[in-house]
Amino acid sequence: MQSREAKYGSIALITSIIAAVGDFAVTTIIGLQYKDYNSLTDSQSDLGTFNSPVAIYMNTWEVILGLLLLTCAWSLYKTGHFQSGRQKLALTLLAIYAIGEGIGSGLFPFNHVNGELTSTGWVHSIFSGFGITSMVILSFLLISLFPKKRSPRLNVLFFFYAVMGAVFILFCLLSRGNFLHQVGLWQRLYLIAYYAMLITLTVYIYRNTSLYSANRMK
Repeated sequence: MQSREAKYGSIALITSIIAAVGDFAVTTIIGLQYKDYNSLTDSQSDLGTFNSPVAIYMNTWEVILGLLLLTCAWSLYKTGHFQSGRQKLALTLLAIYAIGEGIGSGLFPFNHVNGELTSTGWVHSIFSGFGITSMVILSFLLISLFPKKRSPRLNVLFFFYAVMGAVFILFCLLSRGNFLHQVGLWQRLYLIAYYAMLITLTVYIYRNTSLYSANRMK
């Protein structure tokens, strides 16, 4: 029988995997239904605009994504592995990402009129900006939470995810400024980096809570 902590570790792992796989699966599938959409040059937010034929599906998914990530953050907290101030900050940053890039972005689509952002579009941009910023901070915070002396492999992995995520975000911003013209590609690449980071974290927590549970049951 699993301990309470191990059950929450399982929930965190499952929700992180569903969020990561689901984000790419949903946006790929509905993107194929939108003939004017190009996954390499258009951002995922374009799938949810008012003139998109798949807007309802994209915006609904973003809310679901946010709820999954909030559940993941709460479950990680309930494992008992996040008790210090910096550890709680890490979960708070994950929750901000869930609300910003998930729920907030889904409730307020990235709408444009004559090439200009509507009020809803501006709110979407603000939510999204807070969400992405929180994930960047989280990625670098995890490096310090898993120092090289104590967790050398995790430290290297989190350093890699943090750097790759930041680089691809920079490329994404440059694309929006008409420098690289592949905003969709860079967005998906930084999402891969951050989802890999999250799953690495939840796998580590799941293994530790399961091992603790097994030892306690002996």
